[in-house]
Amino acid sequence: LEVKEGATIGGEVAVRFKGANGHPEEFVTVVPVGAPDLAEPAWAATGGRKEGSVNVRVYGETGQYEARFITRVDGENVLAGRSRPFQLNLPQVTLKVSGTVSAATTMTVEWTGPARLDDWIGWAKAGSKEGEYGLFVRPEPGQKTVRLISPSEPGDYEVRYSNDYDPKVLARASFKVVESEYALEAPAEWMAGRPVSIGWKAPKGPGIYLTIVPAGAQDREYTDYFYTADATSPAVLQTPRSDGRYEIRINLESDGKVFFRRPIVLTPIKATLEAPENGKAGATIEVKWSGPGGKGDFVTVTSPDADSREYTSYFDAGESPGMGELRLPDEPGNYEIRYVAGEEKVVARRTIRVE
Repeated sequence: LEVKEGATIGGEVAVRFKGANGHPEEFVTVVPVGAPDLAEPAWAATGGRKEGSVNVRVYGETGQYEARFITRVDGENVLAGRSRPFQLNLPQVTLKVSGTVSAATTMTVEWTGPARLDDWIGWAKAGSKEGEYGLFVRPEPGQKTVRLISPSEPGDYEVRYSNDYDPKVLARASFKVVESEYALEAPAEWMAGRPVSIGWKAPKGPGIYLTIVPAGAQDREYTDYFYTADATSPAVLQTPRSDGRYEIRINLESDGKVFFRRPIVLTPIKATLEAPENGKAGATIEVKWSGPGGKGDFVTVTSPDADSREYTSYFDAGESPGMGELRLPDEPGNYEIRYVAGEEKVVARRTIRVE
């Protein structure tokens, strides 16, 4: 057995073998010097070959190791050969990060290391156990930096370089998280269902969003929303269509944390319609309207007993501010012109006779 030099703990040890019997159940192990003959902490099958090479991934402590060849004799494992002892050390790893970062923002970590498939770079609370982490990414060969979203809670933390299969921390770098700046500007009262413009200040980190929810709602609840990373201030949110006490919130998607909130009272929806009292079948009429003009609101003409979600000719209220056109039904009779909020709530109606 011959071992290629340069392997490290957590990496693959390349072992070349020859003179094997070619038994299908033969394998190569890599163990600390002095381990029992048939110890199998790390091994790789030879595939029944009489000579060749295998790669054995080794986890554990630094020190002197050896490769061993295990064959089968009369149904039993037998040690058939071993390599010269060789040293396995920890890989060379470095981490560098800014000493202070704002909560829930993107932080850049400079690193060097082996970038094995199961390695990770992540942050954890200072003083927490090895193997613990809050958020991590996989380093890739050729990279010099990775980006992480910093913790949402202020405090002392550290960036760690570790591995899925061995909790040993190979490198660490300390940093402090400080509170970010948050602010919200919006009317104290607003009509339910009407889009509202909101001035805001918050980090543009991934997963941070603004929404409007009933006062006292659970932290993870949301209605219409936008991500701060994709928006500028001010930005518009669609308000809920039920009146009452609400909160505008700045939330973090990953853990539901509410960073900041501002109360807002939504008043009942009001809408009006102005249109002719009658019209000819198939004709086009103009309809003036006032109302919330929210997402999905529309004005339509339909039979008086139709369900609130039914419609014939219609126009989108938000795209036809103040006035729009409707084509009257082809069949004469009594109909209703309706303002429908959110595709299901009729908030204004007006009778029209089609002749």
